[in-house]
Amino acid sequence: MPVITRYSSYLFMLTTLVPGIPVLAIVVRYNLQSSGLCSRIGATFWGVIAPWVIALFLYNTPYFVKVLARPALCLPDLVHLQLLHTLTRPPHPSVYRCSTGSPSC
Repeated sequence: MPVITRYSSYLFMLTTLVPGIPVLAIVVRYNLQSSGLCSRIGATFWGVIAPWVIALFLYNTPYFVKVLARPALCLPDLVHLQLLHTLTRPPHPSVYRCSTGSPSC
């Protein structure tokens, strides 16, 4: 493998993936706490600590790779179907109403 490829992959990890992890943890923690599902301590545990502990034990295990492979194959299709449905459906009839209120509309 060329040296530039190896350094590019490390640079991608450090500049793109790593900075997003704390942001995602904060968002998950905030959503758990603001929805009332967890207390402040519980939201911190389930949103920040638990994902790291789970990833630590399941990282690179054959079973976990198999479990993640199926949704990775199916979910993009569902997203594309939903996007296709959203983009091709006709607009709601209220879009065609005249907003001025004149009888000629």
